[in-house]
Amino acid sequence: WRDHHHYRPADVRAVLSAGLEVDYVVVTAKDAVKLRRLWPAEAPEPLVAVLTLCWESRGDLISECLNSVTTTTDS
Repeated sequence: WRDHHHYRPADVRAVLSAGLEVDYVVVTAKDAVKLRRLWPAEAPEPLVAVLTLCWESRGDLISECLNSVTTTTDS
């Protein structure tokens, strides 16, 4: 499914059905939050992928710029 997908019970059933053919179901942390309320208690919990962003070039500069606009200071 595309990003920002609104999961329905039928989607969860499809994932669980496909999961019968594999060892693990892996989802992103964002999708895990969305699926939590729909996931059956008796089904094996999916694994949650922890993703890390790695810049190929000038990552230090990009991180510095992002931190300058997102980091808060206590006043």
